[in-house]
Amino acid sequence: MRANFLHKPGRGRRATCWAAALLLAACRPAAEQPISSIGFEDVEGWVVPTPPWLTNDPVHNGRRAFALLNTENYGLNITRPWGSLGRPRTLEVGTWVNLPHGRTHVALIVQVNRGDPAEVRYYKLIPIHEVVKRYNTWQLVHATHELPDDLQDDDIVKVYAWQWDAHYTLFFDDIYLKKLR
Repeated sequence: MRANFLHKPGRGRRATCWAAALLLAACRPAAEQPISSIGFEDVEGWVVPTPPWLTNDPVHNGRRAFALLNTENYGLNITRPWGSLGRPRTLEVGTWVNLPHGRTHVALIVQVNRGDPAEVRYYKLIPIHEVVKRYNTWQLVHATHELPDDLQDDDIVKVYAWQWDAHYTLFFDDIYLKKLR
């Protein structure tokens, strides 16, 4: 039996294509929303005087960005309990970065700790300087993390930037954590 309602005169294959497109769109899962994101505009005014790492030039989006200064080894410290992030098993972490050139040594670290003193349950280094190949422009850097199955609600998820060797001022903006599973 043929679906004649899709093949009325004047509509032909175009109607079939539209119907198929509508069905496919209805079956697609909704895009995952970030479970945590920072754009740095909200920091302005909360700390007086304005910290030197809060910059307005360059920015990826909005009015403010984070500058990892040439005098610092670490920056961008996001710390949240695993349970408050919705207990992700698969976590995507991303940020927009602006590097001055290819001589930097910088990484985005994702780490999960348990207890005090901290027992490291997960650690992954994303070498930003190996991923970014265009300089003085914003580039998205992101990675997917398969977290251990035995995490507990009060385990601490930390995301931070680390630079070593020669130090340069580097820029980060619009950092996000997204639960994929």
